[in-house]
Amino acid sequence: MTAANAATGTPAAGRTDRHVHEIDIVRILTFACVIGVHTFSGTNVATNPVSNGAEMLLHFTRESFFFLTGFVLMHQYGRRAYDLPRFWRRRMLLVGIPYLTWSVIYTFWRPVVEGHHWATAAPKLGGNLLLGTAWYHLYFLLVSLQIYLIFPLLAWFVRATRRHHVMLLAASALLQVGLLSYLEYGPDFSGWAAGLGRHQDVLIWNYQFWILLGGVAGWHRQAVVAWVVGHRRPIGWLALAGAALALAWYCGALVRGSDPIPAAAVLQPVMVPWSLAAIAGLFAIGTVYGQRRRPGRLARTVSWASDRSFGIFLVHPLVLSALLWVGGHAVQHHVPNPFLSLGSYLVVVAGAIGLTELFRRGRASLMLTGRRQLAHSEHPNPPSRVDQPPIGHEPVPAARQTVPVTPTKGSPDA
Repeated sequence: MTAANAATGTPAAGRTDRHVHEIDIVRILTFACVIGVHTFSGTNVATNPVSNGAEMLLHFTRESFFFLTGFVLMHQYGRRAYDLPRFWRRRMLLVGIPYLTWSVIYTFWRPVVEGHHWATAAPKLGGNLLLGTAWYHLYFLLVSLQIYLIFPLLAWFVRATRRHHVMLLAASALLQVGLLSYLEYGPDFSGWAAGLGRHQDVLIWNYQFWILLGGVAGWHRQAVVAWVVGHRRPIGWLALAGAALALAWYCGALVRGSDPIPAAAVLQPVMVPWSLAAIAGLFAIGTVYGQRRRPGRLARTVSWASDRSFGIFLVHPLVLSALLWVGGHAVQHHVPNPFLSLGSYLVVVAGAIGLTELFRRGRASLMLTGRRQLAHSEHPNPPSRVDQPPIGHEPVPAARQTVPVTPTKGSPDA
């Protein structure tokens, strides 16, 4: 790769004209599950071992987020020339602006639902913007911005190691397990490293395997889809085995005296095999849709849900916290679980969809949903367009797409 290519993001080769409908399903199911884990957490006692066990099974969503980001970025940009400064500007605009907007909103919303005066939040705004701590889900945007910054390096690395991807992923997985093992069982950080330990959720290297896995899978998209289609049954058994392993690990921690919350922590070694199995399972479901997809109502609905997913993700904690603030304690005394959690989940999903649709039709759509304002003439269920990352993105206009160069020897499309 020449210096000029590195400056402009010029890839090795390939085609990017195929919309990966399988990823739409993975994206939608991932966002549905993340709303589930937050709803379970909000509608159950924090020390409830059953709800924490259910939450642990849903914690794969974090890893799935970053797999999706790596996959779609590599699929879109890994094999064609693109303007790197423009790429960064668009990413910072379509993700950075919502991050800033919602960090401000949630910073001043938190004291309201916690019974404090909203003005007490002002001194915390700077730290929340820097560390992604305005609300529990905004870490994702902060890590995503880091991924966009290093993407040219990631794309170059995936291309440069294209003959050794199996060994590369094996080494990356071992590194991920080792890192999580140290975070879980190693000594506490001290000195300046203690700050890193307290904010490990927003540090990109804690997710290196999932980003790289997504990038490699996006590079080999055709081969990956074909392999998953041919192995759906064993992938299903793998997903069940992964869930059983995660629950056994969780129960073992409880038996050893751990509290339910740390026993169900996201960043622990068992999440590597479980998240890998869960992502494979979701992808297998996606291939069923990809094979059977036909133009019509279902395809339009999936496209609509994929398009709105980022806005729904951004707004759903606002709906959930408002629901708990207004009637949480009173309702909890009259509605037993699991009916309380299920009912709350449906209300949160409906409320988040409604607010997202409202925001998309206003001038603040970009700030609040990471997507441009809907045109008045736009169909409510538009047909699928160019692939998008799991968080806000505008399709690349056809006139700006660069014709790829000749495929390199050894690439899947050569």
